[in-house]
Amino acid sequence: MTATAAAPAVTRWPLPTIPRTAEEVWAASYPDFVAMVNQTNVMPGAHATLSTWALHSRLDRHHHLLDVACTTGFTSRELARLTGCTATGFDLSADSVALARYNHQLLDPALNLTYHQADGTTYTSDHAFTHIAVGAALGFFPDPPAMARRLLNLLAPDGYILASPFWAPEALPDHAAAVRRDVFGITSPMENRDQALALFANLDVLHQADHTLTPESADAVDGHVIPQGPWSRNSPGPGCARG
Repeated sequence: MTATAAAPAVTRWPLPTIPRTAEEVWAASYPDFVAMVNQTNVMPGAHATLSTWALHSRLDRHHHLLDVACTTGFTSRELARLTGCTATGFDLSADSVALARYNHQLLDPALNLTYHQADGTTYTSDHAFTHIAVGAALGFFPDPPAMARRLLNLLAPDGYILASPFWAPEALPDHAAAVRRDVFGITSPMENRDQALALFANLDVLHQADHTLTPESADAVDGHVIPQGPWSRNSPGPGCARG
């Protein structure tokens, strides 16, 4: 399927089955689980990152955005709402793509959005994109540097890569690495800051910011303490680079 094919209209819950047991939930891949609960799956920084991207990349209704590993469609849908751009998204999970289409029809069917089930390592389009939003998704690919290079083949001249990567100053402890691998399906090592920036080394950086995570207490994680807003969970990023 090419990036110009129209997505079918969705009028009811699109997934054919509902999990009944904990084993069925645990057996699902991370993007399939995201679809299962229709999670609003956001990049680090959420709407603050979207606003930064839109501002520094001059995104508007004349542009066509590609949403890489789109899951349930948050990035492309909200950037289209914010700027009026046209957007295309793809994800390896057919269930996530079904939910992205469902959310499009349910929340704002007037937006010009198209979603495809596709493997990012082989995804092709019959046209280039002025903007490519990758968020923190490169880590979900077996070879993040190779996927970053592939994106440049989909980017129009003077186009923009929109990224908000996670990185860690030192190697993850074994238990954290196991969660990253077993829950999220990320098999590549966690990058440090230099490695995260190196993914976009061949681009001119138009905006780059670092955000330090503030650890939350166990009570806050368990929901017993509600932080006073406004606030968001950020990681180093967001960044905007031009090809």
